[in-house]
Amino acid sequence: MLESNTTPLPTIAKSHNNVSNSDDESNLYLFADGSCPDLTIAISAPGKVILHGEHSVVYDKLAVAASLGLRTHLTLNEQKSYQGQQGFIKIELPELGLIHTYNMIDVQNELLNKQLPLTKSAAQFNWEKPNLINHEELLHMVEEFVNKNSGSTPLSHHQQLSLYSLFYLLTGIFGSLNVPLKSFTLKTETNLAISSGSGSSASYSVTIAAALIQYLRLKAVFIRIKDVSKSNYKSSRVWCTSLKKFDDKELEIISNWAFLAEKIIHGTPSGIDNTICTYGSIVEFRKSTGPKQLNLCEFRLLLVNTKVKRDTKRMVKNVLVLKQRHPEIIDLILNAMDEISKNAISCLRQLNHFHVSNEWDELELQLWYDKLGELTDMNQHLLQALGVSHPTLDSICSICKSAGLYCKLTGAGGGGYAISLIPPHITEEQVVKLTENLQSQGFETILTKLGGPGVTID
Repeated sequence: MLESNTTPLPTIAKSHNNVSNSDDESNLYLFADGSCPDLTIAISAPGKVILHGEHSVVYDKLAVAASLGLRTHLTLNEQKSYQGQQGFIKIELPELGLIHTYNMIDVQNELLNKQLPLTKSAAQFNWEKPNLINHEELLHMVEEFVNKNSGSTPLSHHQQLSLYSLFYLLTGIFGSLNVPLKSFTLKTETNLAISSGSGSSASYSVTIAAALIQYLRLKAVFIRIKDVSKSNYKSSRVWCTSLKKFDDKELEIISNWAFLAEKIIHGTPSGIDNTICTYGSIVEFRKSTGPKQLNLCEFRLLLVNTKVKRDTKRMVKNVLVLKQRHPEIIDLILNAMDEISKNAISCLRQLNHFHVSNEWDELELQLWYDKLGELTDMNQHLLQALGVSHPTLDSICSICKSAGLYCKLTGAGGGGYAISLIPPHITEEQVVKLTENLQSQGFETILTKLGGPGVTID
């Protein structure tokens, strides 16, 4: 395994760029090899929960989702290279027990220097247009590279998918770029449980895409590259008014790249997870129309981890098979879930009005929370009818109901997390008693909030 050397190079030059009035680059320096001293990129993105619309959202029904106060953090540290030293990319994914170093020459020759597989001509593609990637062909390239260069120890399923996603994004974004890629170490840390329905894979994919795009932005500023595209690809200039945040166009590009990575992990994702992890907040979402932020206040949420791993691809496929066998019945269930989402949005807006204006009494506020809770209960029963619940999820819902709270699964189901919104009329003593009860039966509980920021440069 290659180790990075941290001794500074002797030759250093000041960068005198002025790219689109950037407010961050005035004191940046370059080493002779084009690398930057102590270049560290820190990115974080939230997890997500689906409040309403699991599985039905795949069939263009309305869903309601929100970002969590739990996040994935990524750091990318560029390393200086030295005469005789091979370039490298070191990947550290401690949650998956993975640390591996890849030779930069192999990455260049087997991925970045190859022509990208596209659905249109290269002259129409650049890093801003992920929708033109031939997904299956690029994935095949990446799979061959990872399987060949990841050492003799077999990779676990999650390790494999994480590496496929990472090198897919690296190749898709940098394969068309005329931007020097220096040795770097990339490390992620997360407080999101994997395969639990909390958006851990989308949060991971968003941080990777955002970090690579931030790396591109920094390089464009440091080296002052007028056109970042290789000669045979569509021209592209990087205009950034600030290196401290992403603009709306960049957020859209990040989300679109993350969606392609989600296809690797989940097969046929709806797009809601990468959207939430990119933009944050509470949103309504329909595949055909995209996300719409609801601009609501934050709500308190109890997350309960069943500790049962689930397989999103399998759950989605099971619903599809059920729909093919009983189309009329399943369509009725999906339509009912669509109506639940619409009614839940109305409740959330009314509750937001109460919280912002303070124009309510306790009885009226509790009435609206109960109405929202009843919708939660109905949604859980419909998900049971689709066959995506689990005995542990059913048990958690029962325990919460005995404590006066409504509860449902979130995400694909079959395990993972259950969620319960905590109304203001539920006392801290009641919450403590409930969490202790759940923990005594082997479940993990987390008190957090809904809403909050999406992907950020930390």
